[in-house]
Amino acid sequence: MNLNMMQRDFRRWLTTADAGAAHRLSDERRGLDVYQNNYRVQLVGCLEATYPHLRTFIGDAAFRHAAAVHIQRNPPRAWTLDAYGAGFEATLHSIFPDNPDLHELAWIEWS
Repeated sequence: MNLNMMQRDFRRWLTTADAGAAHRLSDERRGLDVYQNNYRVQLVGCLEATYPHLRTFIGDAAFRHAAAVHIQRNPPRAWTLDAYGAGFEATLHSIFPDNPDLHELAWIEWS
């Protein structure tokens, strides 16, 4: 396995928990779980920093649920995590379709 293939598999493991990628990377999958957990915790932290009022408004549990859904559907695509909050409003639309206050608050905080 060359470095490029290893990096692709590692990204695939981090973003989708692809079992095939994990197997190619390591026979000891438990070690990879640490990286995936840290990756997701950092992305939740980015969303918390970007949307503090939204988090307060909907509560920690609902915010963490929305963040987990967003992370699963939207891996980072920019070179900086400052841009990671883009599209969170759309995630909220899908989870809470009948709560326009959340959508507006997310839009305001992102703006």
